[in-house]
Amino acid sequence: MRKISIGLIAAVVMILIPAWARAGAEVPGWDNTFTLGAQNISVSDDLKLIAVGQDNAVFLFNDTGKQFFTLKVDKAATPSVSPEGGYIMIQTAGTDESVRNVYIYTRESKLLWSMRDLPAVSRFSGSGEYILFSSWRKGGAILTDVRGKIIWNKGPWEIKPDWKRMLISQNGETILFNNQGLFNREGKLTKQMDLGPNCDLASDGSLIVNQKMDQGKIVLSMFDPTGTRKWGLAVTADPAAGDEAVLGVSINQRIDRVAMVGNGQGRGYLYLFDLAGKQVWAKADLPKILPGDLNAVKVAQKYVRVNTMEGPRVYDLQGELTWKAPGPEADYFMSDDGQRVMVAGGNAISYKGPGYVLFPGPEAETISEEAPAPITTEAGSPQGVTAPPAGVPGAVTQTALPSVKPMPVVVPTQAITQPVLPGESTKSCGCLVKNIITAVLAIIFTVLVLFLYQRFFGKKRW
Repeated sequence: MRKISIGLIAAVVMILIPAWARAGAEVPGWDNTFTLGAQNISVSDDLKLIAVGQDNAVFLFNDTGKQFFTLKVDKAATPSVSPEGGYIMIQTAGTDESVRNVYIYTRESKLLWSMRDLPAVSRFSGSGEYILFSSWRKGGAILTDVRGKIIWNKGPWEIKPDWKRMLISQNGETILFNNQGLFNREGKLTKQMDLGPNCDLASDGSLIVNQKMDQGKIVLSMFDPTGTRKWGLAVTADPAAGDEAVLGVSINQRIDRVAMVGNGQGRGYLYLFDLAGKQVWAKADLPKILPGDLNAVKVAQKYVRVNTMEGPRVYDLQGELTWKAPGPEADYFMSDDGQRVMVAGGNAISYKGPGYVLFPGPEAETISEEAPAPITTEAGSPQGVTAPPAGVPGAVTQTALPSVKPMPVVVPTQAITQPVLPGESTKSCGCLVKNIITAVLAIIFTVLVLFLYQRFFGKKRW
């Protein structure tokens, strides 16, 4: 019985010590350097699936840095990961610059379908179930489901070219082309309107926000899917800023927030509102804002990110600076909950997981709670608006909007079972060595315990 007890103790020790050592050794951060250089990168919203495209291949990594499969193609590949991380789209060059050859895979590397010469620009719906293709040069659009079924196919006489924003809601029910208006999932034009290049669609399709210049003023407006305007803010713009006075808007109906950015008086501004148009906080002394396709500003679950000429800055929802990057030369990605950050620059990737800050951040910055200025009225606005100093937007309390329910996200449940391929993270491989070392230490410790027990309490023979 005594020997059985000792054996059980030894077994428990052998199990627990490696587990304890692994828990202490696992660092939620890794780096990867690519021999050929990282050319195109796409990530899921939670930053747990990373696709890296190179000359003739796409490499897939998880959030531990483990490369779990490689997709080979015959031309330079541009990957796109669906927001929920269930699917990967690879686009290669088509017969001209307006079209691409498309391949759709599951994250388990199963090819679902492929098609040649689809319109070059694409958007996954938030659920990953629908894909919208169009060409801003030639117009037209095609909506498919993720399994390759074409839901509708419209020519350039129906979907006009020269759009700047093409957006699709999470469930695919609302589709927006900024120069034409709103379509439903069946392809019917439900509201014709010109929203301008700076607009955003709530993920559930329930609200639209846009930012325009109108007669020397910045006008921020909120619409419902019928095109009815719920409220508007009019602000005197900085004449020297020109089109840079309006550079981007972002809406997140789940947390009741809208952000807008632009430049005025040689500096950038960032304002945060609730969905009723009430100002939450503002910053009017940032480095100049960089324009970009949906990237000038983003409101996520727990943070607001803005791209400036001195690099991205990330604020929490209370307006405190969480971190900032040293410059705009690299691509920066952050998960929707703000817990994971990745930087890709040149041929290297640096990834930090929960609890790690990529760049030293917080610094003193003022938050403007109020803008002391007279009230003016914008034509067509249902409310009066507050006009702050020239160059920055102001705020106004509007009638509260109806509550908005987020749509559920459909996440595939298949497990990743592919073997590790060569070229995985330079730091993620260390776990195996650490586990072997801790197992050896556990065995030595167990033998020592048995020896001491036998020496002082047991019989003279084993």
